[in-house]
Amino acid sequence: MTTETTTTTTTPTDRDRATAWARRVLADSQARILALDTTDIHSSAEPVAIAVTTTAGVVRVNALVLPEGEVDEEAAGLHGLTRRVLDRAGAPTFPEVYERLAAALAGRTIATYNVGYVGRILDHACLPHGLDFIPHSYADDAMEHYAAYRGKRAATGRYLLPRLPRSQGFGWRGPVRTCRDIALLLRVMAAAQEV
Repeated sequence: MTTETTTTTTTPTDRDRATAWARRVLADSQARILALDTTDIHSSAEPVAIAVTTTAGVVRVNALVLPEGEVDEEAAGLHGLTRRVLDRAGAPTFPEVYERLAAALAGRTIATYNVGYVGRILDHACLPHGLDFIPHSYADDAMEHYAAYRGKRAATGRYLLPRLPRSQGFGWRGPVRTCRDIALLLRVMAAAQEV
């Protein structure tokens, strides 16, 4: 009697890849989550608040940053940080925060929202001060992975970035909270749950 063995090979879906990515990030004890608030929404913006946490939520950096330029009214309306507020708080300049930030991120896997924008903002902040660029080539975009995880596409074929429901604990409350929101998204994807 002979037994035939058949194997089925399945190609991983984008959802499977997003789940695997989230599991890898969460399994990496050295991984960091990065979030920042800026003076405006343009690539020449400056950071006004920066946070870095571990995936378990341990805060490594939580700093206000005094920009060289003004804070756009629309941006201030979102995060509440004006030049005056930052002055009164005694916020350090970016070069004064740089060493802590670079140490928290160097050589680590980084999860963030809008990785291209965050990378440009950090590069733009380093350049005028002659500071080495903070390595963000190890960074990945949690929102893009989550969009792929959800699988909803626009007519262009790109994944639609979702609005995160406040009932799940998502919502803006500063960069440390944003880091925690990213960690929550990682856990949702890793557990293959729905939000």
